[in-house]
Amino acid sequence: MQNANPNRKLVIVLLIASAVVLGSCFVCAILGAVLSPVFAQAREKARATACMSNLRQMGSAFAMYAQDHRGQLPPASRWMDAITPYLPRPERTLRCPSVPAQSFGYAYNSQLSGMNYQNARVQKPDVPLVYDSVNLARNATDPVTSLPNPPRHLGNANHALLVDGTVQSVAP
Repeated sequence: MQNANPNRKLVIVLLIASAVVLGSCFVCAILGAVLSPVFAQAREKARATACMSNLRQMGSAFAMYAQDHRGQLPPASRWMDAITPYLPRPERTLRCPSVPAQSFGYAYNSQLSGMNYQNARVQKPDVPLVYDSVNLARNATDPVTSLPNPPRHLGNANHALLVDGTVQSVAP
């Protein structure tokens, strides 16, 4: 009878330890379920910020391109190729972080192709130059008809580089 008592204590200790481990797993699962949407929203907010930063860098690249090409904006058919030398990391800057890996996600306003940059800044300062687009191809271009709907960033925003060099959220 004396030998049964230590085994019984061991079983009780093992049951308590198992309950603690299972309880800890349960708490971790609940915390994961609660925090997962928060982390997903934070990741998308970071992607939206990176997108706006990409567009600002493209704005500087367009200005430098125009300085080197008698004030003209690049042709629509190869606008990404034209501004690539003016970007420090073009492989990252020319890709919206919220689109699939091998896609680009930006389009150039074809109505501004070859236009004098300074004239466009005066005459059309609030017109999109480059913007989020459903056309994911390299050198995508159209007359601002391919804005994503629903909006790409945080479910309520598309971003655009305007001719005056500012970056703003625009409605689809």
